[in-house]
Amino acid sequence: MLLSVANAVLLVYPLAWGVFAILEFYMLWKEKQKMKSKLERGKMNKEEFWDQTKRVKTSLGINISYIVILLFQLGYVITNWDEVNV
Repeated sequence: MLLSVANAVLLVYPLAWGVFAILEFYMLWKEKQKMKSKLERGKMNKEEFWDQTKRVKTSLGINISYIVILLFQLGYVITNWDEVNV
């Protein structure tokens, strides 16, 4: 029961940050598409493209893992809602 209450209380902050995580995911995805477009148009060389792609992929990986953790936490609280006494 203590774990359920802790998850319910701590869920308020991740849900608020979840909105920002989704917005950041969208912005990173658009940045990746812009870089690909610049490479195809010849405005960016391959070395610079690969350097920036590594940074964006790292950020996307961190962002996706955060969203997955948030979804697991939300799922846990929803499935155990009857045990949550806040």
